[in-house]
Amino acid sequence: MTAIFSNRGLRALALPVATREEAESQFVCKGMEETCVETDKEIAQLVNDLRRYFAGEPVKFAIELDLDGLTGWQKRVLMKAAEIPYGKVMTYGGLAVAVGSPGAGRAVGQAMARNPVPIVVPCHRVVAASGKLGGFSAGLDWKRKLLRLEGIEDY
Repeated sequence: MTAIFSNRGLRALALPVATREEAESQFVCKGMEETCVETDKEIAQLVNDLRRYFAGEPVKFAIELDLDGLTGWQKRVLMKAAEIPYGKVMTYGGLAVAVGSPGAGRAVGQAMARNPVPIVVPCHRVVAASGKLGGFSAGLDWKRKLLRLEGIEDY
């Protein structure tokens, strides 16, 4: 996994891939550049939380986020998605209603696609009303794995 921090918090997180170059390319396609900031405490906390999460423990991530580059509405959607409990899912349309934008399910999907910090903001917990997975920036196999890790077998 690879993470980018700014002086304001976690800016991006890439799910595990085979090489560092693959991880960094995920950031480049989102318009982000690597920055070096002294964040030892934040890095240690994130690593600890991610280890616990991948061991199957429900984790409430409390790290500061830097969501620069997203619109105010997209940030609102992501922060509402961050409230979806471990082991639960919400539909794109349900999330649209939760942020006060009924009928904006597709726009919610676009906001989820721009989520720079998957797992910390659990966009994998947002699914289609049809019972299908919907999309996921790291691919549907990862979305399925994360949901199954949380005990959700229906997808």
